[in-house]
Amino acid sequence: TEFMASLRYSVEIDGATREVNQGEALVLMRAASRETRRSAWEGFYNTLKANNQLLTFIYDTRFQDYLVNNRMRSYKNVAQPRHLANTIDGKAVDVMMRVVERNHAIAHRYWALKAKLLGIKKLELYDQYAPLGDVKERFSYAAGKDMVLDALRRKPHPTHAHLALSLEWIARAAPRRAVLTNMHIDLDY
Repeated sequence: TEFMASLRYSVEIDGATREVNQGEALVLMRAASRETRRSAWEGFYNTLKANNQLLTFIYDTRFQDYLVNNRMRSYKNVAQPRHLANTIDGKAVDVMMRVVERNHAIAHRYWALKAKLLGIKKLELYDQYAPLGDVKERFSYAAGKDMVLDALRRKPHPTHAHLALSLEWIARAAPRRAVLTNMHIDLDY
């Protein structure tokens, strides 16, 4: 929303406090420095907390609109419109959810391993996107002219690039090679 785009987040980096936008804060939450990740996480959530009344109102309004639309269309449950948009049977999603729930121990093992690899006794929420290992190699723009793009489906999507948009970006950037990923089942790939 415009409101979220207008917010600024205070983050301390190397002893200096910076005001950053949402995109910058999210990138800093993936920094190699644990202190930078912690500061970005705290700055992000402190700003959200300071605006919780308005954010709650926005969320409640959008959710009520969603429920009204679901009732008007006589959907059987709140997930049905999502399943229809993804052209997947709700029963398949239910099976996937049961499998994930039965195997949640795999995620616990992953987080324990990540903590061990990072040399941290207990992972905090701001450690979830911590990079593993040092990034020693840097790439110039010229070396990175290959493009990997999201091309979820033909129709525009609220959170992913769609095929036409990805093709437009490819045409404008003129990379040597482009790769489309995350394609939906309605694309014949």
